[in-house]
Amino acid sequence: MPTLLAELLRRPTGESYLYSHWWGQGDLVGWDNFATLHTALPCDSTCHQRLLYRTSIR
Repeated sequence: MPTLLAELLRRPTGESYLYSHWWGQGDLVGWDNFATLHTALPCDSTCHQRLLYRTSIR
């Protein structure tokens, strides 16, 4: 892989750019999908309720 491409792929997933959230009652987390790489871990819906609202601004 070319050096520049490797650097571009490595940089946004570097340790200083990672955020992990440990959920607590009443937590709210928001992010800008246009500027963020994000992923979610599997959720055990038999033990935890997940409520998701999507808001789009044009």
